[in-house]
Amino acid sequence: RFKEHTIELPIRDFVVSERDEKTLRDAVRQSLEHGKGVLHLLAPLDRLGQPDAPAPIVEVYSTQRACPSCGTGFAELDPRLFSFNSKHGWCPKCMGTGLKLTGFDAEQTGEEATWNEWQQEEPEACPACDGERLNPVARHVKLFGQSIAQLTAQPVSTLSAAIGHWALAGRDADIARDVVSELNSRLRFLGEVGLGYLSLDRAAPTLSGGEAQRIRLAAQLGSNLRGVCYVLDEPTIGLHPRDNQVLLDTLVKLRDKGNTLLVVEHDEDTILRADHVIDLGPGAGRLGGEVIAEGHSSVLARQPKSITGQYLARPLPHSFVPRRPVDDDTPSLVVRAAT
Repeated sequence: RFKEHTIELPIRDFVVSERDEKTLRDAVRQSLEHGKGVLHLLAPLDRLGQPDAPAPIVEVYSTQRACPSCGTGFAELDPRLFSFNSKHGWCPKCMGTGLKLTGFDAEQTGEEATWNEWQQEEPEACPACDGERLNPVARHVKLFGQSIAQLTAQPVSTLSAAIGHWALAGRDADIARDVVSELNSRLRFLGEVGLGYLSLDRAAPTLSGGEAQRIRLAAQLGSNLRGVCYVLDEPTIGLHPRDNQVLLDTLVKLRDKGNTLLVVEHDEDTILRADHVIDLGPGAGRLGGEVIAEGHSSVLARQPKSITGQYLARPLPHSFVPRRPVDDDTPSLVVRAAT
């Protein structure tokens, strides 16, 4: 009598079909009540006892966030569990960096933000988390069969399409409604600024200047703020011409949402698309400080005192790079399908 016993109590034996949904619900409810949150499902039973019948499989279900076999339990899920910046979620081996660290103890030094300053060797993925940066519990929480690390490893465009196919109904739909709406909104804005190819787990240091700039602007597009004055200092500097146009389109969208953008810029395309231009001069730095001309770019082009306007009206060809014809016989290097 002093030995623990496991008693299995049969609750119901029936064939599951769409017409027996109520019977199935009642059976599950009764099983969980008698089993204190644990039930066993034995299937199939249609040929049980016959010589050539396949061995039935026992599946265990629990509502207690604990393994009914070994007793291992897990705390209630917390948002911090899915953040590699929190000790609740990061991999204990790499402290959320996703890289193999040697001679580093964040618990002792408290310098987890400066690990990359002394990391000289070629970086390797953390062997404990395979570079996913999260602890085992966080990596084993699945949504539609995928962990948060697997979801964020997808490009923005792929993840946006996958979310559109999530089948949510009833209570699940009510819980996820606002979350899914926010996800769709933010992914859509990233796509609108031309970043649909980026995966969400890309480290910030690996982003180009144009990508980082557009991510910040996408965040502002998604904020739905009105009446805000944004001050940007040469936002197009270092950008590829294609990225430049995407950036300007984003600035126009911010303006159309009821905001004001004050941009310090020397880029011709930016000046041509501005609603109002203020040309300061006549020189640079301490040689300037005076308003030479202002108005639309077409107005500046008619102002003889505005050097900017003169270049807008009559672009000067570079005297050291004369134009030369290029025909089909000219040797060339063609790069296809490159990113």
